[in-house]
Amino acid sequence: MGIEYKETREFSRGQLEDLFLSVEWSSGHFPDKLVVAMRNFSTVVSAWDGEKLVGMACAMDD
Repeated sequence: MGIEYKETREFSRGQLEDLFLSVEWSSGHFPDKLVVAMRNFSTVVSAWDGEKLVGMACAMDD
């Protein structure tokens, strides 16, 4: 199975925590804030390997 790309803003706390900490981003220590932030981005495209969140691109505009 290959990587699937989705346009969604609905992520669990654990999915975001795992992704951000996997690349050693300190924001991974604040998963509740990440959930809120993802809901407020204008554009979010996520990469999935089955049920696992493996990547993400986010953009805001005004």
